[in-house]
Amino acid sequence: MATYQDNAELMNGIYKYGTLDEHGNNVSNNIVVKSASNPEDKTTWTKVQVAGHYIELNNPTSGYYGALYQKGNEYILVNRGTNNRQDQINDGLMALGNIPSEFYDAYAFS
Repeated sequence: MATYQDNAELMNGIYKYGTLDEHGNNVSNNIVVKSASNPEDKTTWTKVQVAGHYIELNNPTSGYYGALYQKGNEYILVNRGTNNRQDQINDGLMALGNIPSEFYDAYAFS
């Protein structure tokens, strides 16, 4: 079962979408989580692929990004939070009681 540490590292890792490592691989495709009690104990959450395509949704217009990760037979849908100017506008819209467009992306993705 996913731990608090798993969730924290997945949420942190989702902000690295598009960042490449020294081999040209997207660093958010595999997120390594070190155990809080034993740093030598690590687990890896892998972004899910179907037919060679990652299960993710990136909509720059609405500001939404989310991806599906797997560890064994467990899955977690990770959504990125406020990350850019559009997200800040959406935060303001929600504070005024409006539903921002990224809500509909998140709903459709889930």
